[in-house]
Amino acid sequence: MSDDYFWISIPPTLTAACIGTENDDGSVTFLEYGTNTELTGSHDSILDQISDPDRVLTQFPDDLVNSDDISEAAMLYTLRQKFGKDVTYSSIGGILIALNPYKTIPDLYTPEVMEGYIQDILLSS
Repeated sequence: MSDDYFWISIPPTLTAACIGTENDDGSVTFLEYGTNTELTGSHDSILDQISDPDRVLTQFPDDLVNSDDISEAAMLYTLRQKFGKDVTYSSIGGILIALNPYKTIPDLYTPEVMEGYIQDILLSS
């Protein structure tokens, strides 16, 4: 198993994984970051290497411009992780990204939370 992590795309999955084994038939068994779930694909499944997996795969800033990796795969991964934690709003610079949680999230729209978003917008302008 390699310590190098890569963004891999094996439809419908886009995730971070390391190479587990290279199989005799030319396929590659990847181990998904965090779960070690085995995914089988090819070397063509690799989109890009993740430079610092300990930071990129565990730290999710409110403003994605502050991410260490701003590739499309990294942004989608970060948004998926935030979605799983009921964080519905993120930004990329002055652009607000809103994810529909498809459920009610308690205290999502309290006056204090709304004021925090307004202050963030005012500070970034």
